[in-house]
Amino acid sequence: MNNTNCEFEYDQIEDAFLKIKHRGPDNQCLLKLDNEYLGHTRLSIVDTQKRSNQPFRFSDVICTFNGEIYNYIHLRKFLIDEFNAKFLTEGDTEVLIQGLFYMGTEFISLIDGMYAFIYRDKNKIIVARDLYGQKPLFYCQNGKALLAIASELQVLSCLISDKSICFDGLKDVLRCGATVAPNTCYNSIKQLLPGEVRTYESGELVFSSNLNNCAKKVIPKQIENVFDVNVPSVFFVSCGVDSTFLLNWTNKFNLEQLRFLALKTPSDQNFEALAKKVEDKFKIQVQIKEFDAKNNDLPFMLSETLRIQGEPFGDSSFINSVALFSNVEQEFKVCFGGDGADELQLGYKPSIIIAITAIVTSIFFLRLRKNIIKFLVTDSYKNLLLRAILGSINDLNIFLSGYKSISSYNKLGLDGTGEEILSSKSDTVAFYKTFLMRRMSNVFLRKLDRASMIFSKEARSPFLHNDSLEISNPSLFQLAIPKINLKLSLISKMGIFFVFRKKIGFELKSDNLRDSLETYCYNHRKSLSILGLNLDAANLADYRTNNLFRIASVIHFLRKLEDAK
Repeated sequence: MNNTNCEFEYDQIEDAFLKIKHRGPDNQCLLKLDNEYLGHTRLSIVDTQKRSNQPFRFSDVICTFNGEIYNYIHLRKFLIDEFNAKFLTEGDTEVLIQGLFYMGTEFISLIDGMYAFIYRDKNKIIVARDLYGQKPLFYCQNGKALLAIASELQVLSCLISDKSICFDGLKDVLRCGATVAPNTCYNSIKQLLPGEVRTYESGELVFSSNLNNCAKKVIPKQIENVFDVNVPSVFFVSCGVDSTFLLNWTNKFNLEQLRFLALKTPSDQNFEALAKKVEDKFKIQVQIKEFDAKNNDLPFMLSETLRIQGEPFGDSSFINSVALFSNVEQEFKVCFGGDGADELQLGYKPSIIIAITAIVTSIFFLRLRKNIIKFLVTDSYKNLLLRAILGSINDLNIFLSGYKSISSYNKLGLDGTGEEILSSKSDTVAFYKTFLMRRMSNVFLRKLDRASMIFSKEARSPFLHNDSLEISNPSLFQLAIPKINLKLSLISKMGIFFVFRKKIGFELKSDNLRDSLETYCYNHRKSLSILGLNLDAANLADYRTNNLFRIASVIHFLRKLEDAK
């Protein structure tokens, strides 16, 4: 935190710092460096000795780092060979600080891991976030001058005086369930983009780049590195394709401290039988926890989500994720799960629509498709779907966002206009992959980070750290049948009925949830007037349950802001 351009009192900074104590219960340290403060809360996993506590110093530089560098052993050897580097710890933090010391920002492209960090030398500050955005990083500036950086939005929101609402951020929530980087719900607070690297000199931004534009690597990403852990750990068993595929990997390692945990949701009636089959096939014991029915209470859901996220978050499955991590015992620090498989393997249900779109955009001329789209003027779900299949980018966005019509989309102040058309199969695949990756980074990985860290657990996603698991140029067959590669690899062991059973989602489902959402949104709809929205009961009936949860989360946030005035 830079205290030159904005006079923060030490007590203010300490109070803000302690708001993220849950992210690192093993050690907390807040340092004052001239006119700056640098703090870190540590969850010790690699080199658990005090020597690896942070903020970490080397020569005349200092850094604070959140996350894991999975290939740190390889990078350590690389730095010794190339720069004759000397190490005093066995941790990845020292590898990071020395790599930046010797190579500058070029070193970042060599890292396989999840991270957000701040690096400080005499002349500059470097801040960066990992390629997928697994670890968060929020900041506020005064013009180009950097004022403060933090891992959670709540740290900054309690320091800033300007709490003006970012309308674009709230529209992100209505559109896809969460604010999309660089937006947050506040104008004065931003997020680093996934893969973004920023350099500040004299407190002012001088350079920004993105790792997406850099292909240099020392070695390929390897899933084995993700499972290299020497503290008690938990593997989440969902009895789905993703986690079952990963169980093949756990069998390859001697993970004596690994336990297996599952959360049974009310909607999955066959879960015990499936879990028993997984136990028998992999010779493991799965501890099954029951979902607490109180989590279906709407006021609890909205309040708990806002408390943990610090801003509206419109994905109802977040509460299930929180419930899952709340059942992990204190001694277990690392949790493995199948997150990222759906994105890398293009595994969501709408992929069949994307497959049809890819065929249509390959066969029919662009001009013909444009003319057909012009005739489909009636605002209905059927026409929305037809226009999407014909390659209308606008209609595809609305369809993939879960809305049933352009009018229901527009009534929320979202832009449902646009005439761009996909021109080919490759365009279609590129569009879909971009959509999935943006949603993964801004919604699903944020959900995973907050749900795990509120209980001081590190969530690892092995699928995101293996180059061989990503489908870069899918066939129509791979698009039409979600995660076909993973499924085929499991058939011999688990059987065709297990592999191709209907997927059970993790979102909340209850008979009265939709009614509760409609009632809540209708009773408090006046809160949306600040966004220029006016919804009545007929409008609300047009929305699906997940759409209503997004609306309710925005309303709840706006009501809390109003109450705080």
